[in-house]
Amino acid sequence: MEVSSVDSQEKGGVSVLLFHCFFNGDESITHFMHEFDPALYKALPYLYAVCIAKTTKKTKTVLAGFFIKTSYTHNDPDFMDALNLAIVSSPALQALIGADTSYLPARISFVGDTPPTEAEMVRVMLGQHLKFSD
Repeated sequence: MEVSSVDSQEKGGVSVLLFHCFFNGDESITHFMHEFDPALYKALPYLYAVCIAKTTKKTKTVLAGFFIKTSYTHNDPDFMDALNLAIVSSPALQALIGADTSYLPARISFVGDTPPTEAEMVRVMLGQHLKFSD
């Protein structure tokens, strides 16, 4: 069986984790790049920067974040499952997920078919951190 490309209209979905990071209490960021197939990256239509936030006593704290390229949009019923599956390769990210955490996805656009650079992803995640943190 040969697979030539991913059809964005086809349900079932494919997602690729590109990058993840942790926001440290000392206002630094620890970040990691992930290996992925460039052809698959090009075939997937939607890029998201996703923050993982914890809400305690009505205060929201962004703990971590990741970039995902996917065939899902945030309107698809399986989008949250795709986010959960994307972080399977990072036990440290998985450990953050609980009853008091939530995903804060933001669809991101970059010009061209090349993935954003590590520096660009760090810049976007820092902006999202500032936007969503109380």
